[in-house]
Amino acid sequence: MNTFKSHFFYDRQKRSGILVFIGLILILLSVSFWYKPTHDIAISKEEQLEVVVFQNQIDSLKLIEIENRKPKRYPFNPNFITDYKGYTLGMSVEEVDRLHRFRESGQWINSIPDFKKVTQVPDSLLATISPYFKFPDWVTNPKPKGKYVSKSKWKTYEEKQDLNKITLEGLLSIEGINEVVGDKILRHLQGIGGYQIDDQLYDVYGVTTKQKRSVLNEYTGLCH
Repeated sequence: MNTFKSHFFYDRQKRSGILVFIGLILILLSVSFWYKPTHDIAISKEEQLEVVVFQNQIDSLKLIEIENRKPKRYPFNPNFITDYKGYTLGMSVEEVDRLHRFRESGQWINSIPDFKKVTQVPDSLLATISPYFKFPDWVTNPKPKGKYVSKSKWKTYEEKQDLNKITLEGLLSIEGINEVVGDKILRHLQGIGGYQIDDQLYDVYGVTTKQKRSVLNEYTGLCH
C-alpha cells in the first residue's frame, strides 16, 4: 500500500486560503503604488525659517567656493604681457602679436588708450583687464614741465663759507639741521682743532649723510 503523500498536495480549503492571501498581497501592492499623499508634512514657521537660513548659508558657501576657484589677478605692466599671460587675460593670438611687434620696435605703452590702439582689443575685454594695469611712477606721476631748479644743486668753492668759522646759528639756518646735530658738529670741530679737508665732517657720529652734505653745500674746510 502506497502511504507517501506529496508536500505540495493541498485540499480545496487550503487552496482557497492561498488564493485569498495572494489576492490581498496584490491589492496592498496596488494601493501602495498608486496612492500619493495629498499634502506635505506640516512644519512650523520657526522650522521653515531655519530651513531658509540654512539654505542661504549653503548658497553663500557655494558662491565663496566659486570665487576662490577663479584665477587671481594682480596689478601688472601691460608692456610685458607674454603669450601665456595674454591667453589667461582672454586676448587673442593676433592681439598679443601686435603688442609684441610694437615692443620690439623699441616703443612703450604708457596709457590705456595706447594699449587699445596697439592691440585693438574689444572694449569689453579692455574694461575687464585695464583696472589691473600698473605703469611706472614716472608715467603715472610725471614731473611738471618747465624750468626746474634743483634744491640740491651744489655751490661752487667760491660761493661757500669757511667751515672752521661756522657757528650754531649758521648751522641752524641750514635745512635739516637742528640744535642736536649742530652741537655734535661743533664739538667735533673743536675736538680735532679744525677741518683741513671736507671729508673730515663725515667722521661726525650721529649725523646722517644727508645732513653732512647739506652743511658741505654751504661751507668748506679748505681755506679760500
